[in-house]
Amino acid sequence: MTADEAAATIPEEDPLRSARIGNQFFELPRDYGESDPSILPFVASRKLNEGRLYEDIRKVYVVYHGELRNAHDYYHNFIRHSLRKDFDEGGVLVIAPQAPAAVDPIDDSTLRWGINGARGGEPAEVPSPPYSYFEAIDYLLDFIYEICPIT
Repeated sequence: MTADEAAATIPEEDPLRSARIGNQFFELPRDYGESDPSILPFVASRKLNEGRLYEDIRKVYVVYHGELRNAHDYYHNFIRHSLRKDFDEGGVLVIAPQAPAAVDPIDDSTLRWGINGARGGEPAEVPSPPYSYFEAIDYLLDFIYEICPIT
């Protein structure tokens, strides 16, 4: 079952669950010798692939979601209302990392925090090692810096 299929099975009356999980996934480095990956979902305006340089990107915007973990909404609203002209001119990457909670329909390798844990800097509840959201974002930003050599 895909993340979208799993999300479609969530009852609408449960306001604690995020209806959508990011459309791309970043695997954090295995700094602690762990065998299984730790994954951070995100939404982005481009498909980001390791090993490829995006030399045409001249600006990167990182959009953070609120308590409902609705990164898709924040991403779309940012482009639609705050960035339209700049985005239409090209050379822009917009990325919205997502901090899923334990109640969200995701696989075991995806990092999950308590409902307010990510923004409080708490370690992830699963998987191990328990990266904080801030650590995960640091790794994601390092990755962006490597593939988007903005001068």
